Amino acid sequence: MADARGVPPGYVPQTVFWVTGPEGHAIGMVRVRHSLNEGLRHHGGHIGYFIRRAERGLGYATKALRLALAELERLGEPRALLTVDSDNVASIRVIEANGGRFDSEGVDEDTGCAFRRYWIDVAPGQSTQG
Repeated sequence: MADARGVPPGYVPQTVFWVTGPEGHAIGMVRVRHSLNEGLRHHGGHIGYFIRRAERGLGYATKALRLALAELERLGEPRALLTVDSDNVASIRVIEANGGRFDSEGVDEDTGCAFRRYWIDVAPGQSTQG
């Protein structure tokens, strides 16, 4: 779905990257959404990532997010919005380690789960205000 011409209405173009370990095995994935629609602006953001449970705590998520931010900058986005479940302390640390600044909290209307919104500057000199 990286080519905007093939994206269904209500969706945005995105690129999916695999995170691989030292032996080349897939241990996670990262989605980089090229832009935001109103739904993603509220909950979802520009980047979503997942690392297999057995590989967590080894720095893969921090590095994958850093590379995803570079891709978003290459696409011309000056800032990245990330959302994370409020109780996901490990992911909050990954976001903050990559320069994430807390913006606000919300509640997912479908699940009732609380989430936090963070902005990360991907281009020098950009503001992190929502």
